Amino acid sequence: MTASEIAVTQLNSNDASYTLVEWLAGDGQHVGEGEPVVLLETSKAVEEIVSPQTGYLRHVLSQGSECRPGQVIAEIVSTAGSADQADERPGPEDVGFTMTGPARALAERYGLDTAELAAIGKSVVRAQDVEEIGRVRAQPGTGVPPASTPAADGAICNLSRAQQHVASRVSESHRSIPAAFAAMKVQTSELMATAEVLARRMNIFIGVSELVLKAAAMLHHEHPLLFARSVEGGPVGQLELTSGADLGITVDAGAGLYIPVIKHAETLSLREIAEFFMRARVGAARGRILPADRGHPSMVFAVSHEPDLVLSVPIIFPGTVSTLVLAGTQQELYLDRDNSVATRSVTNVGLAYDHRYVNGRDGIEFLKAMKQLLEAPDTITGTEEP
Repeated sequence: MTASEIAVTQLNSNDASYTLVEWLAGDGQHVGEGEPVVLLETSKAVEEIVSPQTGYLRHVLSQGSECRPGQVIAEIVSTAGSADQADERPGPEDVGFTMTGPARALAERYGLDTAELAAIGKSVVRAQDVEEIGRVRAQPGTGVPPASTPAADGAICNLSRAQQHVASRVSESHRSIPAAFAAMKVQTSELMATAEVLARRMNIFIGVSELVLKAAAMLHHEHPLLFARSVEGGPVGQLELTSGADLGITVDAGAGLYIPVIKHAETLSLREIAEFFMRARVGAARGRILPADRGHPSMVFAVSHEPDLVLSVPIIFPGTVSTLVLAGTQQELYLDRDNSVATRSVTNVGLAYDHRYVNGRDGIEFLKAMKQLLEAPDTITGTEEP
């Protein structure tokens, strides 16, 4: 029997230890190479650790334990050892996959058949895989799987692991960050036309969101405080400045809220930014963000694609100083130079900021600079490749 150790990597330079939040695979369960097996919580985020190879997982630490960088928390062994170690049973009709006990219970609750389970394409089907199918089949607008009978009064709804983490961060934000908010109207007719031209020219989807992110990244050096990070455990009067714009993008594709981070966005082309957006959307829909797209943002960008959403006030995520938000695009009437009534496209670009570090004047100056860039999109795209 050969074994491969799973040791804790350095997830956050500010932390000397982390908490083992949850085992995603049971002790003795068979896992595939690259499959997430455990969640570790740092002071900034919850991180997935994946299996380095295919084999059977052996827990070294229990859930809730404290662990340090370099510490071994599990092993992957080539043989199961004994049948009762594995938390898995043959799939229905022996179709070539196995299911964990919780996954089997959820599959029965949702009424999933063999074909739907096999379509997941995994040798081991876990509860979170079944939950993803259940969300897709959920009743429109509810996020709750269809049920044969209405829920009883007082029934308990257990939030998903991802939503529990969101709840924790929202609570921490409201408890510890004195937030302020400002929004500015931006004309987008020319911006939208520019996006369409670039999309055809580059043969890749580029929308208003990608251009707004590019504009924000361009303002990093002019407005460094908005891209700073609060110092963990440090005095209120200190901020940690960042060398570049590491922008976290909020993405919710129905599988929970994810915040992939695009590193040094100020150095990237629109094509690279568009490719990141697409990769992030696909990853969020599948419930997984690539390791390369994880990190600690210096600013968060909250995007909405709802056309009738006029304004959305986001939270400021712990560890950051500001959150930029883009609302939906609206059509409005206005008087042109000839005093004739015309229509134009507009949106609201908002900024939530930590009032301990950023004053209202500084926030408004940032929004004015954003408005100037977005209403003259050639200043954003002038250096883009044809």
